[in-house]
Amino acid sequence: MKSKITLLIVLSFLFSNCLKLQAQTPATHLNFDGVNDRVELTLPSIFTNTTSNAFTVEAVINPSSLTFSRIFFAQYDVNNFFSITLSTNGQIYAYLNNTISAVTTTTVSTSTWTHVAVTKEATTNTISVYFNGVLQPTSNGGSSTTGNDNILTLGCRSNLAQFYNGSLDEVRIWNRVLAATEIQESTNCELDTPLSQTGLVAYYQFNQGDDATDNTTITSLADISAGGNNGTLINFTLTGTSSNWLAGSSVLTGITCSELLNTTSFNSSSNLKIYPNPATNTLFIDLLSIDNSNVEMYDSSGRKVLVQKLNSHSTIISIDNLLTGIYLLKVTSDKGIFTSKVVKN
Repeated sequence: MKSKITLLIVLSFLFSNCLKLQAQTPATHLNFDGVNDRVELTLPSIFTNTTSNAFTVEAVINPSSLTFSRIFFAQYDVNNFFSITLSTNGQIYAYLNNTISAVTTTTVSTSTWTHVAVTKEATTNTISVYFNGVLQPTSNGGSSTTGNDNILTLGCRSNLAQFYNGSLDEVRIWNRVLAATEIQESTNCELDTPLSQTGLVAYYQFNQGDDATDNTTITSLADISAGGNNGTLINFTLTGTSSNWLAGSSVLTGITCSELLNTTSFNSSSNLKIYPNPATNTLFIDLLSIDNSNVEMYDSSGRKVLVQKLNSHSTIISIDNLLTGIYLLKVTSDKGIFTSKVVKN
């Protein structure tokens, strides 16, 4: 009898832990505490001569507070130096060598995901800044303060100052100037076939670990480009809801740019209505003259969380059991496929 009881206890324990493992959500980005968190990387060769070389740096940011902080900091020496910096009012400063080359007049906001791209021309040294694919008006600044040589850091200056407080995702480094259309097409998605992207020097998707759990063994940031320039996480606690790998980025894991670009094959404005967005418990989908359709929803880690057949006119979708976050909604019909982001409050 005792052996049966013991077996039941063991099975109950294993089942309970299995449920816990199943409940874990894959992380989508990395959160910095603004105190001492940073990622250190080997400096890519394009930054050894920032005067002559062309490049583009992209990042998806979500600041928790607006403090003067370094999101991206690359320095070979005092004459070859580039930084993307967040100011106290949400402006982005782009530093090139010993000057502030561009200061945006528009601003980013706290608790909001923003895709930031900075391009630098080779011959003219012209700096351009984009927010969510939109070119920003900029003005010139003055002199800048540099840090230590021959290093690339994410989240602070290389002399361990001006730490970034917020979340970071989708950092991409290119050895060429991306066209505006290229930037616009990749603000909300992951790059297709990273190993064959022209001029992609480094690419960090931050799809590592699980959301807000014990990630203390995951202390390397993976570069999935051909460069293989992995970074080292320094001072992150890697447990809890800050200074850790977290879920909920605006860029959904596994959703590539070609998938998004090639799926709006019918006129959504005239044939399809999705509301409200954001939604709390219920989502309404109205269809006009569209038959044989269904809807799928994917969470931020790319997992399918809902499948439902749609009526010919109006369908009510219950999302009450979904967690708060950003989802990809995909409608497939006889007229094509449409995708849209949906926010669940």
